[in-house]
Amino acid sequence: MPVEVIGGSFNMYGLTPDTPLPKINRTASLLVLSFLAIIFGAVPAHANAGTFMMWTGTFHLLFGNAIIGYFEAFLLWRIYQIAIDFGKATPRLILANYTSMILGGLGLAIAGAGLKYSLDNALFLLLSMILVSYLATVAIEWPFYHFSFDKSKRHKLTSLKASFIVNAVSYAILAVIYALVGNIGLITAVSHSQVNVKDFGDDYIVYYINPNDGNVYMFDAHTQSTALTYRLQSRGNFDRLYATPNDSGSWDLYAAMKCAKPDSFCNKQICHAFSRFASRSWRDSVTLANHARSQFDFLNTWWNFGEAADLRKAPSQLKYAYTEFWPGMGLHLSFGSGEKKSIGFETPFGSILFRNATILPNDRIVLQMNDDICIYNAKNNRMAKLIRGRGPVVVMKEDIP
Repeated sequence: MPVEVIGGSFNMYGLTPDTPLPKINRTASLLVLSFLAIIFGAVPAHANAGTFMMWTGTFHLLFGNAIIGYFEAFLLWRIYQIAIDFGKATPRLILANYTSMILGGLGLAIAGAGLKYSLDNALFLLLSMILVSYLATVAIEWPFYHFSFDKSKRHKLTSLKASFIVNAVSYAILAVIYALVGNIGLITAVSHSQVNVKDFGDDYIVYYINPNDGNVYMFDAHTQSTALTYRLQSRGNFDRLYATPNDSGSWDLYAAMKCAKPDSFCNKQICHAFSRFASRSWRDSVTLANHARSQFDFLNTWWNFGEAADLRKAPSQLKYAYTEFWPGMGLHLSFGSGEKKSIGFETPFGSILFRNATILPNDRIVLQMNDDICIYNAKNNRMAKLIRGRGPVVVMKEDIP
């Protein structure tokens, strides 16, 4: 165990207080400072060209690994001193970081290809992926750490321990950076444990597409049951339902679904006059006003972000709600009091897409989050999963003919 002294420390390798520090390259120092300036300077800003998580990940991939490798070589030298040649260790650990990102990234991409983040599993999957990523990094970089030691000082257990310790420090720093540029508000700012769906009321019905068979179902909030409504046999991940008024003053239910023609969508009527009152999102209103009924390229779930559909017939505390295009920006809420809230989920390992939002009376919001349909109460900040489904359309029971 090292004994701290003024000017240095004694350790197992016989370091004396006079052991000089390695010279820090000015270019490397500027890169580190630039990286921190970009990250911390970007946090309070707002941009439409992607998210800070995306830009940080890109910078990490291209340049960040070189900075991390340089830092890890310095940290390794500080811990093991005369057993490490700083000049030789630096390029080896830079190469180690690029290697672990490529190999580890490919491995995690393959292993996590079938993972779907949801309200129920987001925290568990995030922590699991961090742990797996850390252990994979330690294992992949172990040989590079081993050969960073002087030949006479190389020991397998020592180099493995070094990989564990140094990578733990690097991961702690990266965790802070990615926490600043990412968004995990869904699991930190929203209450969803031990929440009962019945606590959100039973005065609404949700029509949705079941991802398993592609058919349209109806979810009754009162009975907590589902019933088959229409055999749609949808196959597109971004197919969804939408409501539009008819000539008689009531509303019809349609499906915007992927057609046989590549990159095109078509509409199909599901139910005529299914409700006396419904609502369209801002995206639907713009699209349907400017396109013929046979052209629905912008009606799918991917494009249905923006101001939510609104079923309220009287003003309430919630001024408006809208979903952003990027997962990290998620769901935004604005209240008459001036208060604003933002709920999102975007990490280096996975994200949740917020779409198809509808505001209900009493400031409740039904929306799609990946392949789940959830309900959120803006008054008490509670959320619950209703059903697994896509493209929801919500109506109030009082408006059902």
